[in-house]
Amino acid sequence: MMIPGGGSFSVESPQAPKSLPTQGGAGTDTWVIELDKDSGYVVGVFVLPVEANTRRFLEAALKASAVKTASGQWESVEWKQHQGLPAVDAIGKTRSGRDIRIYSVVKNTRVFTLTCTGLAGSARTGDINRFIASLKIQ
Repeated sequence: MMIPGGGSFSVESPQAPKSLPTQGGAGTDTWVIELDKDSGYVVGVFVLPVEANTRRFLEAALKASAVKTASGQWESVEWKQHQGLPAVDAIGKTRSGRDIRIYSVVKNTRVFTLTCTGLAGSARTGDINRFIASLKIQ
């Protein structure tokens, strides 16, 4: 998929998206892949206005997105490298008891975020692990 301002990325999903790309807020593009009524994947690309301190940016993004979890915090957070780029992998539970997993990677001024939701116990299933591992940033 092409990114506004140049560059591209690819990700493999278990099935074709049911929704086409939608323009989010300024500098944000989002693709929704609804698998069924119980699970879905979202791919988002956010363009930062300037290069930020990557770790601080991801920490702030995790804190802000923790409102999606039942407890207001992530159950697990792992700092990683993806294609040699800084990344974070966070898992939590929604208020309805579903799993939510957010995986974010920063390259220069772009943040690539994969979000997966599904039934309890699904956050580390093979399909979701493959989806995250398939992210290729050019």
